[in-house]
Amino acid sequence: VVFASPTEKVAIVRRNWDGNDQPYLDLFIGDIDSTGQIINKKSLRGEVNRKQHEASVTFTKDLKTVYFSANNYDEKGKSIRSSKGIDNIQLYRASVAGDGVWENVKKLDFNSDEFQTGLPSLSVDEKKLYFVSDRPGSIGKTDIWVVDVNDDGTYTEPVNLGPTINTEEREMFPHIDEDNVLYFSSNGHAGFGNLDLFASKIYDNTQSTPINLGEPLNSPKDDFAYILRDISQGYFSSNRKEGKGDDDIYSFN
Repeated sequence: VVFASPTEKVAIVRRNWDGNDQPYLDLFIGDIDSTGQIINKKSLRGEVNRKQHEASVTFTKDLKTVYFSANNYDEKGKSIRSSKGIDNIQLYRASVAGDGVWENVKKLDFNSDEFQTGLPSLSVDEKKLYFVSDRPGSIGKTDIWVVDVNDDGTYTEPVNLGPTINTEEREMFPHIDEDNVLYFSSNGHAGFGNLDLFASKIYDNTQSTPINLGEPLNSPKDDFAYILRDISQGYFSSNRKEGKGDDDIYSFN
């Protein structure tokens, strides 16, 4: 399993994110034991983990290409800020070399220094890439968008999934499964409080009304980052009060 967690880098000055006064997120990899626990945790190597946030990945089926979110950097690793002084999250693509090293990291063409673009999920046929953005044309604070992935590696113009999925609040953390069901988190649809997990069937030109996944997946706190490992097992994250830390990873059958 690949997951995001506060960095464990040793520094003379501890760098914390203003959002929660915790260290920035890095990407880690770990093995899953017979009880479902993550063991042998280690930081990903290569050109991926830098000074600020890296999180939220999606892989091609051959595991040779990965899309992920990270703060905005130039080619030399220097932070890029918007005209309002914001270091916006961007979408990146990388090649996965031997022994889990990530290299050839490139920003996607439809990023912009002026708005957020991140939280990717690739369809099973690898022809559509879903993501979250607050770009112009958004209905709410953050919306779920989609692009087509062309055979030559380019992308079509982003398309907003529209008002069936997106509300005036936050829609985040899309995950599209093999049956074209979109799982996502929202605090704009009716739920148990804060971010809840929802599902909607995606058709060619429309989507079904999102359904709340209910308890025990949802709680009065934030519940998000739902992903299926196979047809019977999955993971999500939550900051519910019985957790060990702030945002914890949970598994379910």
